[in-house]
Amino acid sequence: MLMKLNFDIKSIGFQYWVVALIIYKKNFYKYDNTIESVYSEVAKTFQTTRSRVERAMRTASEEAKKTIAKDFEYNKKLTNKTILKLLTHNICVINMKGE
Repeated sequence: MLMKLNFDIKSIGFQYWVVALIIYKKNFYKYDNTIESVYSEVAKTFQTTRSRVERAMRTASEEAKKTIAKDFEYNKKLTNKTILKLLTHNICVINMKGE
């Protein structure tokens, strides 16, 4: 899904997005009001800092924002938290449909 949305697959941020989606999907109720904990858990996994994770994820998603806005019909500002919620929700819907 991330590749279809034009995420920068060559960057470390892409790998962070994959792990962030897994973490968030597994424990979304725990992170509903903040993305900082997700950044911290990803940082722990990759032995880096929370701020490096945030920046790398933001950079990796820069090109994808246009595609996400179009595909999800979302016209507001796309933050990492918004993207994470949209993608997680979409993954859950796809899983429910069995696609």
